[in-house]
Amino acid sequence: MRQQQGSGWWIIYLLVALFAQTRTAWAATHLRTATINADDWTNPEWRTRGGHHRSLLGATDCSDSRWSFLCGRVQILLQLADGHTTDDKKALFASLQADGAVISGYLPRATWLVVAQLEDLRSSVYSKHVLLPFSPDYKLAPEWHPVLQLVDQQHKQHLGSEQQRAAAAAQHVVLHRQVLEHPLVQQLQLHTVTQHHRGTAAAGTAWVDAAAEQLGENPAKLLVGVNFPDVPDSELQRLAVDTAAFHPAAAAAVDWEAPLAQLVAADGRCQRHLQLCRPELLARSRMELNIAVCPQDLSEVLHWLSNQAAVHWLAPRPRLYLQNEIASMIVQDNGVSAAADYKAPDAHFFWKAGLDGKGQVVGIGDSGIDMNSCFFRDPAIPFTPPGDGKEWISPNHRKVVYYYGLADTMFRDQVGHGTHTGGSIVGEDPADPTSKATGGAKGAKLAFVDISMQPSQVNAPQELDTEYFPKLYAQGARIFSDSWGSGNAEYDFQSSRVDAWLYRNQDCVSHFAAGNYGENDNLDTTITSPGVAKNVVTVGATKSLQPNYLSQTIAPVFIMNVEVRRTGKGPQYIRVRLVKADFGGDGTALSGKGLKMVRASPPAACGTLDDAASGKYKDAIVLARRGTCFFAEKMSAGAAAGAAAVVVVNDRNGGFFKMDAQDGQFEQGATPISLLAVTQRMGEEIWSLFDNADSIAATIERYTDTWEAYEDIAAFSSFGPAQDGRIKPDIVGPGELTSAASSQSGTSTDQQTCQMGRKSGTSMATPMVAAHAAIIRQYFMDGFYPNGAVNVTAAYPPSGPLIKAVMMGGACDMKGNTEAYLPLEDSPSMRQGFGRLCLCSSLKLTAKCSTNVQVRCQPQQLCMCNFNGLQIYLRCW
Repeated sequence: MRQQQGSGWWIIYLLVALFAQTRTAWAATHLRTATINADDWTNPEWRTRGGHHRSLLGATDCSDSRWSFLCGRVQILLQLADGHTTDDKKALFASLQADGAVISGYLPRATWLVVAQLEDLRSSVYSKHVLLPFSPDYKLAPEWHPVLQLVDQQHKQHLGSEQQRAAAAAQHVVLHRQVLEHPLVQQLQLHTVTQHHRGTAAAGTAWVDAAAEQLGENPAKLLVGVNFPDVPDSELQRLAVDTAAFHPAAAAAVDWEAPLAQLVAADGRCQRHLQLCRPELLARSRMELNIAVCPQDLSEVLHWLSNQAAVHWLAPRPRLYLQNEIASMIVQDNGVSAAADYKAPDAHFFWKAGLDGKGQVVGIGDSGIDMNSCFFRDPAIPFTPPGDGKEWISPNHRKVVYYYGLADTMFRDQVGHGTHTGGSIVGEDPADPTSKATGGAKGAKLAFVDISMQPSQVNAPQELDTEYFPKLYAQGARIFSDSWGSGNAEYDFQSSRVDAWLYRNQDCVSHFAAGNYGENDNLDTTITSPGVAKNVVTVGATKSLQPNYLSQTIAPVFIMNVEVRRTGKGPQYIRVRLVKADFGGDGTALSGKGLKMVRASPPAACGTLDDAASGKYKDAIVLARRGTCFFAEKMSAGAAAGAAAVVVVNDRNGGFFKMDAQDGQFEQGATPISLLAVTQRMGEEIWSLFDNADSIAATIERYTDTWEAYEDIAAFSSFGPAQDGRIKPDIVGPGELTSAASSQSGTSTDQQTCQMGRKSGTSMATPMVAAHAAIIRQYFMDGFYPNGAVNVTAAYPPSGPLIKAVMMGGACDMKGNTEAYLPLEDSPSMRQGFGRLCLCSSLKLTAKCSTNVQVRCQPQQLCMCNFNGLQIYLRCW
């Protein structure tokens, strides 16, 4: 079927009406690939420049019937008029619905992505607003740029002689290898061709075979991920479209095969190159198409694809990597001593109250499960791998109600990762109920998807909202735990699909591992996708309980108690930690003294301080900004002005920092004073108080304390913020755990093993946090809220945002160290998020946990939780 174009008059009318609009103010629209500024919305020349007109007027070449709804339709950005009313918005959306258009997504600000046939948009309502084509420029993910730059450095060869063609072939081999060895490409999925159709080589073309031999018989190719605009099934049903017949990825795989092959052939490369590098179109799901291309052809293929009306996004496919009884006791009891007995009947407050996850199903995707393990095995329902090698369903199984082989259909765990993470959630050995490998929600069950591809790598779909979460949701899962991610810190397509799923299914809460890149302190952020998604709970890791743990900090720590006074108001008190420099005074002279605080002028305290002769700084604590000069110069400036101490405010969002000595910087003969550092957040808060305070005074005392190992962040735990500044991770939990271990042997169902193993990583922290999310959900569904005891008349299923708010609102502020042995910044921070999960601070439990929790949460609306006066607001976006 080929879409027939109707009369062009309505298109001309619409273009004239839209392009003739002139308004004085439009909001900027922010895309990952561009920012459409206010002037762009109203600039007719910009809107009609090369490519845009063609994108607006063009339509998908849809010979294959599976294009269905997308056939003849284009993507349009629609922004509401400045100063629009609620009635204007309703009228616009009603017109779109009446005209057969679909709203595919929202873009900040006040902008929607619409999929429509232009000739159907006949209402005068549209003339009040602005429509722009979704340009080809918007479709190309920034992650391609370094690879394209590398490809563009190589000049294409169109040479005639045998010797010149041999040189061209050799160049292609070099280029192929250079691209595949690029650091970015090492983080991407590659496609290895399993079979080639050989042609008969003509005489005198030995150089072709030589080039092929260097490339290898099966050269790896780059995978171009093609995504189509989101069209929910509910919208297809509204438009009476057969959802079963709608499969744009399969349609594209048919319709685009010949044009892409011709594109490569038209480039004048050798015949052997065409045989080895013919693009391969692989429809992975209804809305996800992968196209395998050789590096030499990448630029042309991306350009061609971006000009197809049905294409929404083109991105490389990231290579995804795999990222307990003591741990559950730490989480449930708000921390314990090293001498605590995890086997004691009352060691787990919530288990003791009957809250162990019973009735809950946790969805998880990982490397497989050893179903012979005693922590999962059910003698009454033996596990038998399905004959079709895909799906096993058993609602009454003791531990696993669903097992789906998405990427690996062997139904065993040869890696051991999935058995460990699954065991951390529900694992329980009936012969040893107090085993240290017992899962955090031992009464819950798993719905499991095997996404393993090869050791340490997984093959999760990009379309998580249609190809992953729904399978688990259909089996009853409302809590999700995923201990895998990419090496990409960008908010990418996969992250957006997670957010889309959670927005549409607000009875769910999803947990993703933050990543294990915490020791890369030269980077601004190490949280990776999908952990950077907005609506998920991103989980970092703490150390676990260790006997005789030696808590230590690399530099002396002090406590500064600040008192702020204002006329007509009571005093305000702030307590902050400080870290002393490796040089200067030892801080003992400050103990027990109430000292005034003064802001440095100039703010960086480099050189002589302004008004120093007036006595302004004498015996004062001087607050100075980091930067411009050496730390010792700041101390010298304070000492010369008679100050008692200088406190340096960090100029970056990274918590505390260490101030090393610099030889020769401190003035000889001067009396050293104390030089201390404060975090950016607390320092800036105190700095701003001077604007409206009558006086600010402080005392500084040495901080001496000891703590358990779980108060320290794990060195490997990735840190935030997200690249757009959001706090990540959201929460942390123990990340060094003993759990079930896979025997990694055969699939015999009559061979039981009880192996246990200890692993470390945010992969381990994530299932432990998710397990207790299941307990939180059970808490509300069993009627424990608000009084902390069972009351079936008060029972109700909580929303996902409510569960997330409960976890974050009651989290414990960790008092330990970072991976650099510097104090953790107070929560919320970019190392510990909102803190360590502490159920006893999150939920009231009779005779055990006295937390006063008040919640108010409605579907699609703001969710509010009040924890002893601390209010947490959350909503899905």
